[in-house]
Amino acid sequence: MKKLVTILIILSLLYIIIASIINRPSRIINYKVNNINITEHSYHNKNISAYAFSISVENNNFTFSIISSLKGKKKIIQSLTYDNDLDPCLNITLKNKETINVCLKNNIIYLNEHREQSTVETQERDNIIFYQNVPSHHKLITNSYKNLIFFDNSLNTLKIFNQDIYNFKIKAKVDKYLVVPDYNMNYTFNNFYKIDITTGKYEKIYMPYDIYFDAYIMGIVDNKIYLLDEYTKKQYCIDIKKKNVKQIGDIKNGFKYYNIDKWEQLDVHDLNRQTFKYRMNDKEYSFKIGDYEVKYIYEQSSFGYKVYRKDNEKLIYLFTTTDFESLIYLDDYIYYKNGAYIYLYNDLMGSRKLMYNAELNFNNTFLLEVYKK
Repeated sequence: MKKLVTILIILSLLYIIIASIINRPSRIINYKVNNINITEHSYHNKNISAYAFSISVENNNFTFSIISSLKGKKKIIQSLTYDNDLDPCLNITLKNKETINVCLKNNIIYLNEHREQSTVETQERDNIIFYQNVPSHHKLITNSYKNLIFFDNSLNTLKIFNQDIYNFKIKAKVDKYLVVPDYNMNYTFNNFYKIDITTGKYEKIYMPYDIYFDAYIMGIVDNKIYLLDEYTKKQYCIDIKKKNVKQIGDIKNGFKYYNIDKWEQLDVHDLNRQTFKYRMNDKEYSFKIGDYEVKYIYEQSSFGYKVYRKDNEKLIYLFTTTDFESLIYLDDYIYYKNGAYIYLYNDLMGSRKLMYNAELNFNNTFLLEVYKK
């Protein structure tokens, strides 16, 4: 028994030491590559790392960051060259042999702006073209008008609707489950589909209420979905684990509202299609890796919205989207829409096409959700 206790104590100590190394708040290293001075700050959490660099060449200072899965590594720049033919640029090779291109224009950093996309195989289903660029540990679900399509470089179709669905606005993803109302019904519905994104299997969640299709999702808190029926002014909580739906708000008793990290009570005059507040404002999204704040901002342009990452006071241009509200952030990946295409962005690879659907030019209620296996 003593021996077992000793082994458990040793294993616990090892776990604490390893966790503290991986999740250490920050680390600063100065080193040289090709006689160029590099200051590297690294920040880590369980899934990803952030590396913030300051590199000065001639009179140009490159201050930028990359988000990657290079957890726990240091001195990650293996080689770099400086090019000043058009704009000041650094061509960098990392320890994992990935290459990135960093250019400075009008005091804005551009990552991998001119990287060419490699040719990949495509598949077609319901007039939608799918590109085999999905990371092996991700699985996507999207919709044609009648079918749900699961995509992880192979295609599977689920047909649960007997009519074309033109407005897919009520939808929510909780863990590996997609929850949608029964779109086979008209005007109102009294059950939800709970669909396992990993297997394509589904079950129904029935409720003793009739909810109008002009309802909307207010938000998700603790894996529970909060929905407001605008026509009846009634609020509901959908618990997919217990597979039940409860009415929790109305005009008389008020409505629950989640404001960043606390619950508040609203009356009917405060609703105005109010959704739960998780981020600072609609044009900004942020999260932390260790004690490093990763902040994305969206700037409207003539072609849509330019997406930047803000590193201290320096802007890093990443890509342009026609719908910033549909962005999906998952570790070091960002899924985004641009016109009729869905793209996947990553700092080390740039943007990659995932899907082409001509209907995306006309329909902003399309379905796209991603699950990390």
